[in-house]
Amino acid sequence: MSGKRFAYRAPRRGRGPSAASREAATSRKSASASPHQNHSEHAATRDPATSITARDRIPGSSHGHVSAPTPTTPRPSRASAAATTPSPRKAAKPNYMRRPPASQFSREVSYPLYREAVDNYRVGFFQVDPRTYIAELFDVATGDRYRGVHAWTVVQCHADLRGSLSYSCSPCPDYKAHQHCVHIMVLQSDDPPSLRAFSELDNPRCLTFEHWTRNADEAAQTTFVCMSPMEPPVFVAHHGNSRRSGVWTCSRDRAGSCAHVSLARENATWLSYMERYEGGTESEDDPASEDEEENDCDREQREKVDRRSAADLHEERSVSHKDVGPPLWSRLETDAAPSFATVRPIPKVLRFGEDALCRCGSPPLTGSPVQLMTCTVYGTIGAEQVQMEVRPCSSCRPEARQFAGPDLRELGLFNYNNRRVYTHELLNRFSTSMLAHETPFHAFRTVIQRGYEESLSEHPFVGDDAFRTAWYSFRRIQHLGDSFQCTTCGDNPRIVIFDGVTASFNAKHRTSTLTPPTTVLPNAPRRESTRVPVESTALVWGRIRANAQKAARWRLGLTSSNKSKPEGIAGDDDADAPDADASMTSAERQTTSRLTKRDIADAAMRASLPALAQQVASVNKPLGLMFAAFVPTDYKTELEPTRRMYLELLNHLFAYESALLFVPESSWISLRRLLADDAAAAMVLLQEVPALGAVARLEQQVHGTYSDTLKGVVQFISERAVRVQSSLSDHDFEAPDPSADTEDWRETGTFYGRPRVRLRPEYPHLPGDKKVDRSVVTDAGAGGIGCAKYYEAYGQRGQTGGLMAAWCP
Repeated sequence: MSGKRFAYRAPRRGRGPSAASREAATSRKSASASPHQNHSEHAATRDPATSITARDRIPGSSHGHVSAPTPTTPRPSRASAAATTPSPRKAAKPNYMRRPPASQFSREVSYPLYREAVDNYRVGFFQVDPRTYIAELFDVATGDRYRGVHAWTVVQCHADLRGSLSYSCSPCPDYKAHQHCVHIMVLQSDDPPSLRAFSELDNPRCLTFEHWTRNADEAAQTTFVCMSPMEPPVFVAHHGNSRRSGVWTCSRDRAGSCAHVSLARENATWLSYMERYEGGTESEDDPASEDEEENDCDREQREKVDRRSAADLHEERSVSHKDVGPPLWSRLETDAAPSFATVRPIPKVLRFGEDALCRCGSPPLTGSPVQLMTCTVYGTIGAEQVQMEVRPCSSCRPEARQFAGPDLRELGLFNYNNRRVYTHELLNRFSTSMLAHETPFHAFRTVIQRGYEESLSEHPFVGDDAFRTAWYSFRRIQHLGDSFQCTTCGDNPRIVIFDGVTASFNAKHRTSTLTPPTTVLPNAPRRESTRVPVESTALVWGRIRANAQKAARWRLGLTSSNKSKPEGIAGDDDADAPDADASMTSAERQTTSRLTKRDIADAAMRASLPALAQQVASVNKPLGLMFAAFVPTDYKTELEPTRRMYLELLNHLFAYESALLFVPESSWISLRRLLADDAAAAMVLLQEVPALGAVARLEQQVHGTYSDTLKGVVQFISERAVRVQSSLSDHDFEAPDPSADTEDWRETGTFYGRPRVRLRPEYPHLPGDKKVDRSVVTDAGAGGIGCAKYYEAYGQRGQTGGLMAAWCP
């Protein structure tokens, strides 16, 4: 029974059936039972002392005590057996509906543990308005936090006419029993935690202060607080992924449709966003409004995410502010920030230095005395408490109790908030683990905590949220190399390879400040004259080009094998194969051709080749001669390797792509050299235009010169590429706004190694430049996602974001 809650209900008192009546009922084998046989001495109520049920006891005593058993107990009748059948036990309440009990520990024992949980963000402690606080109940015995509508208490501050303050906490079970609790002790302590008020007004109507889910398969829980000047605050919890479904509970009214639930439902904009992105179900008879505008929902959600992002950046501020270099194993020659090893042993008193600042960046108050503050230094194998010299901040409010402290960089320490200090070794170890085998925060924190237990550390490690915040705060002052230079090619490599990683996150977390390089900014240039080129392929006539490429690929399939009849391709001299269609009669098999569908397609292709060669020749005579020489001819094993090179060239010439992709401007000089019979041009073209360079090198090796047919084709594609390029719009790059370089990459999500040189222009007349619908897969330019892989990784799951890496080959 350990670890499980149970409720024991004593048997109800009542007269049990006498022994005579039982014997009479047994001897007569009556079908009717005594009216008293349905009393609770036969109910399946478990006794926690003996772990047996009342059904296992011998009836006869109203208290269920065991009397002297009779060796020959008569078998009860069918009716009496039915009467003694235990009633099913009432289903236990879910965890989010249980009311926590009062703590079994004294405040002297509970307060240090609870305060540590508050400082490590393991339990919630929020300020609703200037006089009201919300505190989460905490099970000191198990170290777990309660969940649900009854897991919170309200601490209210009261001031009398003399200005003295008093506190009340309701519905805290400890305050109800002792008129004092750990939640009040947190606010009355000498160093209360720095809290940010949800509202600057007294008694806001309704606030959403918690939304969490343990994993993707579990329903989310959202908690609201309803405030009124005439009554104490009321908590409302919702367990589910949609405000139109799930379970609504109220801390005051048991009904799920009370005024507090209705008020919370009206303010559940987060749940309305969850319905769209996490598949929440809707109920037709729900009274909630169903005509909310999508843009309003998106705007409200974006504002909420922006506030949470700003709060996270606010919490990531640290007392340490000096630049710290990367770990020693990853340092580059261009890294300027120094790296420091952790000093052992840690000094018992961390001295106040001239470089001391507050988390807000302000210096200490002039003339203020130096004070000693106890802080905890967290390392890789244990934590220890030392003293730190601090002075009050010159900018922060006195009631916030913010102090300026030492930077501690030279000691290899990271001063987060003067109370928690981390070693550089610990923070760099997580960076190393994450890069080596993608270790998440929770897994790394669990490993460190178990190491603390093995080393018998006096102080436990911090929670997941606290360590995550500290690591991101440390990354803000740790400068990694961003030279973006290749040791061989310098600043501007001739070729740069880009590759993306699907490291996406849910679109509901996207902030309004996120601006990837593809974002069109308000001050971006607008290209009105840029349009999709109508005729950019090498062959303008679409039908001729498509048929010619189909024929070239068909003939290229014949050269893929040394066999005279490659698999899947039928030749002209193929014998009729036995028909496998058993549904045909023998007369039909004798009179009907045995050609398969592929044989029919082959025959039709071979019959159309002469006419197709003439059509290609009408566009360009050398191109038509090359097509007629290598496509319609019969298969010969000894000539197929040579033929394959020409077929590859024809396949590229007939491709549905811009001529500039086949022969870019950088290859035009080599094309002119080939037309001038320069033998060295073939080797250069092997790198610039591989398909064309392979044919040119072949003719040089066999004939010692270039054929007129090849030079005619090169002349044709060169003129076509020049014509396509002249049709494209040429724009000068406008210099971007210098203020764009001052944006924080932690907010924009884009990190540039050097000043931005251009902005992404806007192309209103290009179909792909408009907003696309990521919920469907359509053809390119049809308003949806043209890439099915992108849809499966992002659009279908509502994901966004990613990583793009660039390197020099």
